[in-house]
Amino acid sequence: MTMIMRRTSNWPAAVAVGLSLATLIVVGCTGKTPPAAAVPGGGAEADTTGSRPAEADAKPLANFPDDLAGVLLISGEMVGYTEPCGCTAGQKGGLIRRLAFTDLLRTERKWPLALIDLGSLINDPHKHGGPEQTKIKFDTSLKALTKLQYSAIALSAEDLKLGVDETLMRFLNTLPDGPDAPKVVVANVTPVDGFGFEKRIRPSIRTAVGPLKIGVTAVLDPEAFARIKDDAKDNLLTVQAPEKAAELALADLEKDTDLQILMVQGPVEMARRLGLANPGFDIVVATSDFVDPKDKPETLNGGRTWLVSVGRKGQYIGAVGLPRDLKKPKLYQRITLAPRFDRYKGRAEEMRKLIDEEFVADLKSADVLAKYIKIPYSHGTVTSNATYVGAETCKGCHPNTYNKWQSTQHAHAYESLTKDPKRNREADADCVRCHTTGFEFIGGFTTAETTPFLKGNQCENCHGPGSAHAASPDDPAIRKSIARTAEEFRKSDTGCINCHDEDNSPHGFDFPVMWSKIMHRGLDDMKDPKVHQGVKVAR
Repeated sequence: MTMIMRRTSNWPAAVAVGLSLATLIVVGCTGKTPPAAAVPGGGAEADTTGSRPAEADAKPLANFPDDLAGVLLISGEMVGYTEPCGCTAGQKGGLIRRLAFTDLLRTERKWPLALIDLGSLINDPHKHGGPEQTKIKFDTSLKALTKLQYSAIALSAEDLKLGVDETLMRFLNTLPDGPDAPKVVVANVTPVDGFGFEKRIRPSIRTAVGPLKIGVTAVLDPEAFARIKDDAKDNLLTVQAPEKAAELALADLEKDTDLQILMVQGPVEMARRLGLANPGFDIVVATSDFVDPKDKPETLNGGRTWLVSVGRKGQYIGAVGLPRDLKKPKLYQRITLAPRFDRYKGRAEEMRKLIDEEFVADLKSADVLAKYIKIPYSHGTVTSNATYVGAETCKGCHPNTYNKWQSTQHAHAYESLTKDPKRNREADADCVRCHTTGFEFIGGFTTAETTPFLKGNQCENCHGPGSAHAASPDDPAIRKSIARTAEEFRKSDTGCINCHDEDNSPHGFDFPVMWSKIMHRGLDDMKDPKVHQGVKVAR
């Protein structure tokens, strides 16, 4: 899977409030966003009167004519979303679907293909699965793009956050040798001599789509590079102004290619500016501020240049139909990698093995969960030294509240990680974070073997670690420190929405409805004298 639930590294334990409510009342992406038809050269919508939208048709790219020279596929900004996690229905994206789609084009439409990627394969390694997992995910993503037969991957500041030396070595060691292997492309960043990085990092590359020769280059925003906190970066890479680099790369590519493409790893306005300054580029690929991209290109230079964005999280691909005579209009269609492609998953078995077997085996081998860097638990400005004791301990004094919790999907959140034997995610930190108790904090869940009592979303994910309260149940200061209100969870950007985000509650997290499912005020009267004695739990 790889998680599509995301959180910042300093969320309080309140996240548990919402996770499994989305499975009590399943709220999922429907995948029913009306797709765009093929867009001819100027960027206007093609006339599809009387026909079904292309993406709903069983024939891939049905609005593209058969006699094209071939198709250019553009992707980018996957930011770690190699696969939908499946926590809700209808989630979009995934490398398995991407391979199924490309195989359909190659075998059913029999077009030559060229694939390019804008980069940002991973997200910040310090915010999600942690550095160890992000390294493995980066390798997995590079292997996946190799299987997909990509020609070019733009250098991204996001990918360099893994550590400039780490990223460059993984380019060198994970990407294969050979003229047809993917190359990292950037015109304004030069690797130092002596390490062999130039074998993988090029200012530009040439590829082909049938009889057409395609030239591809890219630039990286110097300001984004400057923000990378890595003392080694300036010793390994030299960065120049993107304006001159793009101009020189274009002049070189125009000598022997039919179509020139610029990928811009920087703000959209930077891509627009470079496209206007260099009208020789046929296509400029820009980053996206949103998950869902526009369904057609923006046109620059009187229609000569297309400015294309393909969104974030790997949910879309931009398909460019190239006529044999480039004086004729190109075609464009945004492809949504929706669940409809799952019927073709047999075409992508090698990708499934990479994602569901090799990636998981690598996580286990690296012992990612045990190596995850924990932080002290804090709520607001208060840091707690209490430890996690598990819901069974809470049950002793709060039996009715415990029973209420047991009736919710929060109590069974861990089970979804193991329900499909072919997609077991117990070793995936991205998934474990939202399906266990206290994972990110010292003393919280580590592995199913060492901390089985913290499986699922338990009391302490909302109220914080409970050892101090269990030992001194009537201490007013401790009771105040673990008390929580609905308003805290509703307003806090570190509350329910850290798991119930746009991926897992894509139509909006209906807080009042969801809160009513887990609310448990006053279920226990606390009249039994034993509940005031306190217990000490050794874990």
